[in-house]
Parts: sequence; structure tokens; C-alpha cells
Amino acid sequence: MRAVPAFTTSSTRKITSLARGASGRLYAAAAQEGVFTISAETLRTNPETPWEIIPGSQGRAANKATIKLATSTDPASGEDVLYMGTGVFTPNQYGNYLGYDYIHRWLDNKNQYAPLNWQTADVFGKIGNGQVPFHSSFAADPTTSNRVFAGGNYMLSGWQAFPIFSTTNGTWNPAIPDTYTGGVVGTIFEGRDTQFENHFPTSEQQNAAGTAPHADSRDITFLTTRSGTTRIIEADDGGFYIKDLSLDAPWQSINDGLRTTESFASDWSHIGKLAITAMQDNAVALGKYRADSKDFYNLTGGDGAIALFDDGILGSDNQSHAYYTGQQYYFGNALIQASTYTEQGILKDTDFLSLDIADKYGNFQSFKDYDIGWSELGPNYYFYYPAETNDYRAGDLIISGVRNLYEAIIPHWQLPTAGNAKFVPLLNEDLLSEDDKYKIKKFTEIALGSNQSSKFARNKPYSWDTLLHQFYH
Repeated sequence: MRAVPAFTTSSTRKITSLARGASGRLYAAAAQEGVFTISAETLRTNPETPWEIIPGSQGRAANKATIKLATSTDPASGEDVLYMGTGVFTPNQYGNYLGYDYIHRWLDNKNQYAPLNWQTADVFGKIGNGQVPFHSSFAADPTTSNRVFAGGNYMLSGWQAFPIFSTTNGTWNPAIPDTYTGGVVGTIFEGRDTQFENHFPTSEQQNAAGTAPHADSRDITFLTTRSGTTRIIEADDGGFYIKDLSLDAPWQSINDGLRTTESFASDWSHIGKLAITAMQDNAVALGKYRADSKDFYNLTGGDGAIALFDDGILGSDNQSHAYYTGQQYYFGNALIQASTYTEQGILKDTDFLSLDIADKYGNFQSFKDYDIGWSELGPNYYFYYPAETNDYRAGDLIISGVRNLYEAIIPHWQLPTAGNAKFVPLLNEDLLSEDDKYKIKKFTEIALGSNQSSKFARNKPYSWDTLLHQFYH
């Protein structure tokens, strides 16, 4: 076995998790190295005392993207029980890291043969399907020494949040949002055997009374009520959720009044008195200003990225056109959704727009090829992109990618075919510096200005008096 460098308070390590046992011992997980331990009293009296590595943890930590720790107490010996959850660092087809692969249970029963102190559960594919280094939770059940809870990003495979275009049959496959859920899995160590409890519903079992928390789990803690009932509280990208420990108990949201929504873009339309907002993890929502209601309604799923109205004065059809999309232009599919609302704020129609870009030779290319493919970022293509409409001229939409800014040539509703929007690049790439021409640009802001609603110095695609933008490499 390889030598382990001394672990002291002055040494440098990548620590992925910390835990404290009821015995007063501290535990630290060091990436790629293992789990180290020291008593809190020793650390207080002599901070430079080297931490001891737990025998057997080194091999279990090798080549892992992350290590999570939690502790319990063995009722027979009073010794600490340490749980060690590991996640592999392997990209999947979406570019995310796969979920937990193993959960190990360690009890220091003073056996000199270290393997007897360890129990291992293979949890690969059972706790989330990706992003375990940053979307995961891990906590030992305080009511028993043989169960540990863990949460991941989302719990069921095959999720498809938005309609996806099939190149095989040339049709749109419908969205299947009901297969996307968060949840928590209980791993129970019974002797050398393990059992699993899914605290979320599946097609086979309607556990948790058919309820589930939001996806992308972050933390788990426990609450003991005055009546002695222990409840689990889970924090995730959608807020906070609580349930009893029994498998059939439902999840309940405790988000009311928190006001923790994270909005990336918002807009207001004077036509129909409508408001729209794009939110991290809470999709795109639209509301109508009324004295008797402040309700917003979701228009998409996933992460909202773009949300704006086209309600310009010049050339207006007296309708409000909403443009919105999810992260990465709907997962790299180069789509924007457009909805039309009447002067009364009533939805008239909605459509997905595929984006086409006119290259310098006058040929149209898909935005998916011209910008997303050009970037070679693949699944790491940025989530959010600024976009803007003209306050004065209707139909003037500007979007951004990582290669250029793009302006709609004519309003999409004036095109002969539905489901399409055509754009022209605004930055002349032949005039850009070598850095700006070939490097990926991260646009952070777009602003359009015009001081006359009836006169423009030039026709589209330059239908503004001032265009301001900002980007960095």
C-alpha cells in the first residue's frame, strides 16, 4: 500500500467532507487518499498532531470524484459508525458525473484484520444519475445505526423535459415530465446484506404517497418533534421538503415565505399587462397583473434561461409575443418557444421556433451547427444567454450565443412557414481581432436604444440607433 503523507492542520488536502462522531472523534475525507481521523481533544491541545488514516479507506477512495461522510453510534459497543459514500468521476452522455457508486459502513471493532471492519453496498444507479460532486446529500439516520440516507440529482432515467425532434422519423417526441423527480434513498445494512428504501415514487411502487421533493439534492438533516417523531428534511435546488421516516409518508414543501427564487431574466408587456420570468430550476413562468390575483403559471420545465416580450410600437400587430427557452436553448436543440397573447392577455397560440443563421455567403445554417457546434463545448455549452427586443420596433429580436450576436431578419410570424426564426450575425467576424474571432465569447449583457419610434437611419437588420453589448473570453 502506498505511503500517505502526514495529515496535519498545516498540510494541504482536498477535503470533500467532514464529520464528527458521538465519541468526540473527527473524520475528514481527502479526495483520492482516504478518510483521516483524530480526537477533538487531541486537536485542541496539539493542533499539529498528525491525523490517522482509517485502514481500508485508501482503496475505497481511489479514483473517486467525491467522498461523503456521516456518523452514527453502535448501540452494542458505543463506538462510532462511519458511513463513506463515494462517487465516480466518469462523464456520461450528458457531460455530468455519474452518481454514487458505493456506500461503505465502517465500525472500529478493534479487529486487527481491517476488512472485517467494513461493509459495502453497491448503489450504482440507485441514487441519482449524475452530478454527484455537487448535487448530492448524505446523512446517517439518528434513530438506528444501520441506515444512511443519500440524495442525488434526479432519480429516474429517461427523463425528457422538453419535446425533442427525432431525426429518425422527422417528428417531435412529446415531453415526459412525470419521470423526472428528486428523492432520497435509504441504504440499510443488515449483517453483510443491504436493502434499499426509495423515498420517492416509481412506476413499480408509489412510495412516499406518490410525492417527491425537487431534484438536485444538497443536504439532509433531521427534526424530532415534541411527540418524539423523527422527520427528515431535505434541501435541494427547489427549496426545502420534509417527511416522516416511514416509507409511505408524503413529502411536504416548507418553502412558503422563503422568497428564495433565483431569476435570470424578467420582462413586462404593456399589451395584456403580462409579466414573465426565467428561473434557475423553476422554469419559465408567466403572470397577468390583476388586482385579485398574483398567480404565475409555468410555461416550461427545467432551468429557465430566456424570458422576454416583443411588444414594440412600430409595426406592431397589437399582440404581445413572448420568447422563452430553457438552459442551453433547450439542451442544445437550438430552440426558442414563442407564445402570442391578445390585448386582453389571453394566450392565442404557442410554437417552438428552430433557429437558422445566415452565414456570410447568404446560406442558412442551423444555430445548432453555426454556434453550438462551432463552440465544440458539447454538453458544457453555457446555460444562460442574454437576449433583447426593441422597445420601439416590433419583431426585432436579438439573441446571443458563444460565437456572435444574432438579430431576427423579419418577425417570425411573417415567415411563410411556422416553427422557424431566421437571424443574421451582427458582429462582422472578418473585422474582429484573431482573439475575438476564434475564441468563445461569454456575452453578459445586451441593450438596445432608439429615440424615435417612426424613423430609423437604416433598415433591418440594423433597426436600432444604439446597440450595446458586453462579453469576455
